Amino acid sequence: MFNIFKFRIFSYLNVKYTIAVIICILLIFNIILLINRYSSNPTISFEPLRAGENLNYPFKKSKKYLLLIFVKPKCGSCIQYSDSIENLYKNYKQSIDFIGLCMPKFWNTEILNSYGFPFMEADLPLCKLLHLISTPQLILLRDDKVLYATDNRNDIQKEYSKIKNYLEKELTK
Repeated sequence: MFNIFKFRIFSYLNVKYTIAVIICILLIFNIILLINRYSSNPTISFEPLRAGENLNYPFKKSKKYLLLIFVKPKCGSCIQYSDSIENLYKNYKQSIDFIGLCMPKFWNTEILNSYGFPFMEADLPLCKLLHLISTPQLILLRDDKVLYATDNRNDIQKEYSKIKNYLEKELTK
């Protein structure tokens, strides 16, 4: 008789334990679903913008052309090509508006001011809109339409030469 009673208690505790484990698993599963559903990490395309795409973003500009330059102040490539970017600004500032873009967490006023043109914060929605994934990245716009966007999967010096040639052709029209 004692053995039967002991077995019943053990079975009863085993069922309670099983139910508790199932409830915990369901709670964990629901928490994971909620985290994934409300995650603030947007999907960013790894493809550069294509010529002809329209951007509906209210950039402050006064000229027909706009060159957006996405940099990270302490990025090795940005430092390496900062002279080239500054030369673009010196050569074309009369006919093109320049706007620098930098993510807030990398903002460094001293370094950004050294470029000579105004900068604005590039938040995640703007980065997503412009397909900004690496630095430095340059995007040339005419009337909010993309004319050329550098592809940093290629050699940045070749991309710089391409955009310089593109600017020369575009401005002599």
